[in-house]
Order: sequence, then structure tokens, then C-alpha cells
Amino acid sequence: MGAMSAFSKTFTLVTRNKKLYILPLIMSLILAPLSAYMLSNSPFLQSNTPKSSQTHSGNVIIEEHGSLTSETAIKGGLLRILAMYAVVALLLASIFQYSVVKGILKSLTESEYSLSGVMVDGLRHFPGVLVLNFIFTLIAFLLVTLPILLVGLGAMAGNAGLILVVLGLLLIVLVGILSVSLTVLPVPIYAERGSLGSAFDALSLIFSNIRTIMAFGFLVLLVLVAIEIAATPIAVITQITASRGAVYISALAQAPLDALLYFFMWTAGVALYKELKRMEDLKKVDRELDELGLEF
Repeated sequence: MGAMSAFSKTFTLVTRNKKLYILPLIMSLILAPLSAYMLSNSPFLQSNTPKSSQTHSGNVIIEEHGSLTSETAIKGGLLRILAMYAVVALLLASIFQYSVVKGILKSLTESEYSLSGVMVDGLRHFPGVLVLNFIFTLIAFLLVTLPILLVGLGAMAGNAGLILVVLGLLLIVLVGILSVSLTVLPVPIYAERGSLGSAFDALSLIFSNIRTIMAFGFLVLLVLVAIEIAATPIAVITQITASRGAVYISALAQAPLDALLYFFMWTAGVALYKELKRMEDLKKVDRELDELGLEF
């Protein structure tokens, strides 16, 4: 019941705060050309065969291949581009996530708020969001390590390890569903309470309401998959044309859908937090009534 309530609340908050969509859209439009540049310089869009030239010496053809050094330089350059993109993406995501979350929270208590105001809040608090996202993403990564090991052990064992493979894959799916809440819940707590330490209450909220968390994560994943499916035709066109110009066009065309994905996820975090908080308050009241020996 709590999962459905939080899920439906997410759609209500999204429609009520449509102007906040502008913020993740700005972020996506900034990142689009950067990701396109990275992709256009990827070996996957370039020939994997080293360039060669032929010279004739009598009846003998001498073929000169590109040097290993040049290939290594290309891969090293790609890694630098990837690292730069990751840093920029993390910084922007931290700023805009806090801004959107703060805007959603303000909409619950205030009739009006300004985009510039929440953007200033995002700029002021993005270091904290960066730290929280890193820590909780690391926790999610550690949780998925065991299932991956099970799959690996099962694969090495051959037919006898089929059960381990199936179990590992099932656990990977369950951890993925759990990770949805694990990554979106801390920032709303931080934004409302104002301290990094309080954001770690997300762990107790998650594991004390695990059924609600898993159901909610599953529902949110369905929406995210639907958004990704909607973006698939654009990506397919890019793969067909496989040209640098098409990569940039595709990235810009996908930016609105990427922005919708971020907007929905960040809003879902607020809706989930508010629902879990309501459930915890009800549990607290029930405990107090039990202590007093009262029943309703």
C-alpha cells in the first residue's frame, strides 16, 4: 500500500511542478554534446582495423600498419575524455538533483517558489550531494558484488553451477530494484533536515520497510524502462547512420527524455521519503498507544 501511495504521489508531484523539468533539461542539454563528442571519438564508431598503406618494391608488396603507440594514445585519450565527462556529469547532477528535490519539498509547504532560488540552493549544497551519491552508490555496488561472484562461480562450474547462476541473476535483479531507493532517498532527507548525517537514516528507513522499498523500486524501474524504450528509435537511427554529425543530433534529440528520466527519479525520491516518514509516524503512534494500553 505504501509503495503504491508513493508511486502515485510521484506523478502528482511531477505534474504539479512541471516548471522544475527545465532544470534537468538544461543539464541534459549541457551533457548531450559532451557525450556525443566522447562517443564520436570512441573506437566503436571508428574502424577497428589499423590503417595501413601499401608500397611496391618490385613484385613484393610492403604493407605498413599504424603503430601500436598511436593506438595506445587513442585509447588513452578516450579514457581522459571519459574521466572528464564523468566529473562534469557528477558535478552537474549533484547541483540539479538538489535543486529539483528542494523545489519539490518547497511545493509541499509553499504555494510559490522560484527556479533561481532552488538553483542557488543546489550550488550551495552540491558538495554534500556529491558525497552522499558516492557513498550510497558504493553501498549499492558492494551489495551487488556477491551476486556477481555467484554468477561467476556458477559459470565456471558448468552445468553443475546452473543453480548458482540463476540465483546470482535473481539477486542481481533484486539488488537493482533495491538500489533505486538506495540512490534516490538520501538527498531528500538531506535537503529537508539540512545535515549530511541525517541522510544516513535512509538505511534504517529502507531496511525497516523492505517490502515497500522493493515494490516501489520495481514500479519506478518499469517507468524508467518505458522512457528508455521511447528513446530507443533515436539511438537506432544513430547506429544506422554511424556518423559524427548524427551522434550529436541523436544526443540532443534524446536530451528531453533523459531529462524526464532524471526528473521522475528525483521526484520519486521525495515521494518515497514522505511516504516512509508517514509510515514511521504511524508506527510510532501505534507503539505509544500500546504502551498506554489503548486500542483503536
